[in-house]
Amino acid sequence: MKKTPMSTPKKLFEQFLSNLKAFSAREGFDFDLRPIKRFLQLYRLYDHHKPHFLFIHESLNTFWEISSNWQDITHLIPSEKADWAVVLLQKPSAKDDPLGFLISSEDFMKMKSGFGINRMGRIKIHKKDLSLKHRFNSWDRFFRLLNL
Repeated sequence: MKKTPMSTPKKLFEQFLSNLKAFSAREGFDFDLRPIKRFLQLYRLYDHHKPHFLFIHESLNTFWEISSNWQDITHLIPSEKADWAVVLLQKPSAKDDPLGFLISSEDFMKMKSGFGINRMGRIKIHKKDLSLKHRFNSWDRFFRLLNL
């Protein structure tokens, strides 16, 4: 059976999830690779005190596009004590190092009015619209942005 090659964004996404699981275990966190809602790209990361929910999107060259259903995540997260963040992935230069932006739910809600929305209701985010304070280029920085 011939195996079809994975697209670059899909490959980036799968590599990020695989590395996140490995580094999370090393840091003592339990990462659940099963998506809560596949079409929303919503995943769960447990620390010792509360779950964190990651809304993960890969770059589409120079921008990211988030589903018009993104507001559904607030209904899928079980309690006010749970935290969620938007992860915008870029292609890293090193194989195991992540690269992208991690925006906390609070910051995302403040920023969303500044992002463009296309005809289908999807949020379109350009790199120039993001603050460097949300940027990560290592797993240490990624976990610091999650406040872990």
